[in-house]
Amino acid sequence: MKRKIWLGILSALCVSATCFAFSACDFWGTQSSSSDTVSIEDNSSSTEKNSSEESSEEVHTHDWDDGKVTTEPTCEGKGVKTYSCECGETKTEDVPVLGHDYDDGVVTKEPTCEEKGEKTYTCINGCGEIKTEDVPELGHNYTQGVCSCGDLQTKGLKYTLNEDNVSYSVSGIGSCTDTDIVIPLTYENLPVTCIGDKAFYNCTSLTSVVIPDFVASISDNAFHNCISLVGVTISDSVTSIGMCAFAGCRSLSSVIIPDSVTNIGNAAFSICPLLTSVVIGDSVTSIGEGAFEYCDSLTSVEIPNSVTSIGREAFFGCTSLTSVEIGDSVTSIGDWAFIGCDSLTSITVSGNNTAYQSIDGNLYTKDGKTLIQYAIGKKDASFIIPDSVTIIGNEAFSFCGFLTSVVIPDSVTSIGESAFSFCEFLTSVVFGDSVTRIGNVAFHNCYSLTSVVIPDSVTSIGNCAFENCSSLTIYCEAESQPEGWHSTWNPSNCPVVWGYNGE
Repeated sequence: MKRKIWLGILSALCVSATCFAFSACDFWGTQSSSSDTVSIEDNSSSTEKNSSEESSEEVHTHDWDDGKVTTEPTCEGKGVKTYSCECGETKTEDVPVLGHDYDDGVVTKEPTCEEKGEKTYTCINGCGEIKTEDVPELGHNYTQGVCSCGDLQTKGLKYTLNEDNVSYSVSGIGSCTDTDIVIPLTYENLPVTCIGDKAFYNCTSLTSVVIPDFVASISDNAFHNCISLVGVTISDSVTSIGMCAFAGCRSLSSVIIPDSVTNIGNAAFSICPLLTSVVIGDSVTSIGEGAFEYCDSLTSVEIPNSVTSIGREAFFGCTSLTSVEIGDSVTSIGDWAFIGCDSLTSITVSGNNTAYQSIDGNLYTKDGKTLIQYAIGKKDASFIIPDSVTIIGNEAFSFCGFLTSVVIPDSVTSIGESAFSFCEFLTSVVFGDSVTRIGNVAFHNCYSLTSVVIPDSVTSIGNCAFENCSSLTIYCEAESQPEGWHSTWNPSNCPVVWGYNGE
């Protein structure tokens, strides 16, 4: 019974509590009904749904496709590329301008030696755009002084039409001011075949010359006294080098004479004091008189087998010349050819030469009977002439600076002109008993010569034979002056003892 009472009380309390709760809601202005209770549950469900949707939007990432070009770019304008997401969203980005893509171009105006050309390029993207650029001028390409366009490398030279009317000669410097000259191969489409007489005479500023293939002749005095000329290139068409052609070219250091040249004129390279090297071509047959005289720096010379004659004084005064080689064919050597070659110690001759031979570096005729040239640069103080010699040639010992004594054997019959002239240190000469002739100025300027005995075999003494022998006493075996002795054989009036018999 009590149990039922307590249950009833609890039930009543629950109803009261519930009513109090709703009353509280009512008290705070909240409308409540049976339907409100449902509504409260529905609002709770809606809040959960909205929260879910917001969470979904926050984690979504667009998954863009590879896109496609919706506006094609051009050479100068940008294009557009559009990308799409599966959610329906799109985006765009620029496609860079293509820029012009030009072909390799075509030369639309050819360049010349002096004018620029033009090259045109066309865009291959189809826009039709073109551009041009300059093609550099070619510049002159000279071959032996003439460009393919006809321009001459050296301008202003004077030309003269030759008598054949089909070739020209260079006849003068004209208005040319160049110091380095290239003679042209042609002038007005005709060959230049000659450098005329005195064409460049006394052109003191000229430093180099190139002579082209058509030139056959370098005439007399063509480059005479071109004192600044350092180098000359002679083509292998040249056959003749004239008299004094390069005389007085004081700066010229080397020369190659091509194989085409057959003749080197008189004094052609004389007074070229800096000339150290000369190559003589294999076709040269004649070396003219004084061709290389006073070439003070020339040290050696090789005479090729083609040469047949060496002119008088050809190498006179070549004070640095130490050696000379003479080829097979030389048959004539002029007087004074090697006079004043103070350093000459060796003259060699080809064994095949039929006219000359070398003995101990000195030059003799092939039979050994004539001593033509003693190598006066030798340092020997004394010399005994071989017994085979019968003739001491003209100038054979002239200007010898080292000999103090010479013995002339009994085989010698003739002492040539100037044979011992200017032997300043010669103190003693012994004559053999067969000497019959002493030539003009044979002992001229032998200042140190103290005594000579002239045998009575001597029947002829030339003019001034003992001139300026200031220390000399002459002993003559003859009782008086023979008729064949020149009246001025002793112009310096050296003391003479007649009838000398050795006592």
